[in-house]
Amino acid sequence: MMHVKKQGPAWSRYNGSVLVHVVLLSVFSFVAFGGAWFANRGNAEAGLTAVLGCLAISTPFALLREFARRVEFAHLRLTHSVVVDGAVAALQLSLLGYFAWSNQLTAGMAVMTIGVSSAAAGLVWLWSVRRTFHPDWREVWTDLASGWRLGRWMFMAQLTGLIHLQGMIWLIAFWLNPALTGLFAACTTLVQFINPFALGLNNFISPMTVRTVADRGLQPARRLVGTAMGLLFLCVLGFTLTMALTSDTMLGFILPKAMPAGQGGLVFILGLNLAFNAAHMVNDGGLWAVERPQIIFYSSVIAVVVSGIASILLIPTWALWGAAVALLIGRIAAASFEAFVFFIVLRPEDVPNYRGGDSA
Repeated sequence: MMHVKKQGPAWSRYNGSVLVHVVLLSVFSFVAFGGAWFANRGNAEAGLTAVLGCLAISTPFALLREFARRVEFAHLRLTHSVVVDGAVAALQLSLLGYFAWSNQLTAGMAVMTIGVSSAAAGLVWLWSVRRTFHPDWREVWTDLASGWRLGRWMFMAQLTGLIHLQGMIWLIAFWLNPALTGLFAACTTLVQFINPFALGLNNFISPMTVRTVADRGLQPARRLVGTAMGLLFLCVLGFTLTMALTSDTMLGFILPKAMPAGQGGLVFILGLNLAFNAAHMVNDGGLWAVERPQIIFYSSVIAVVVSGIASILLIPTWALWGAAVALLIGRIAAASFEAFVFFIVLRPEDVPNYRGGDSA
């Protein structure tokens, strides 16, 4: 994997190029979801139409929030990233609680809480760092082309990952009461409080993996990735158990009127899915280090397909539990595929710039 160090004006121009790329992606998402909303107008499923419209508005701001997080991690400003994530989570939970308390919570409103909270935090962040972005329009397209060779796979993986989670919300709204999407989102948000830690650790390990592959070879990188995967899985699992045991108290503050008691099992399943996803992210870094990003995309497709099939079988009978189990099954299938490729299928000579052997 090639890394070009940029400083001063060159770094500001590159930052500006990436910001333009994010804006273009946001426009694409707005047009795609907006087109689906327009095509679905007049459909008997009014709830689905509302969700599509809310996704058209919310997705660009969710992308901005993700961009802010990645920029802060790239600069190793972990505190700033935690502030952005914390602000989004606090505002989203507050909005969910208000709409549940006032009996206004719907699938569309649950999606809009993501957009509003991401917009509030993302726009404030963008204003605070605006002087670090100086796009040079002559370089915008050059930077896009140079990053597309590997970045296209991550783009498609991110897109399928978005479908994996957002698609589940649509299925819940379609098969169950649309208001249940609010409960599902609240339970998901509880376990996602661990995300800043998980993402921070992953962003610390990924450069170490690249360096290990370059300096010592595939086998030492496998040991590093395997150890990090196990550590992160156990950390997220421990946090999940805490959230599951205290879920009635925590969710009582968020959805005091709309939430039935006893959601610990649902929170645990969603947290277990997040634990596998955290380990999965570390494995992603290993595949990036050996320049196999297409495997990440293939695993994302596996997650969507397996979860989709499981949803059809489980949601009508098990309701929200079925949705959570379907997500978990898809995540385990995807993580198993990636681990099989990275730890078993790849050979040392498959690694770019292979020098003829791994060091111990």
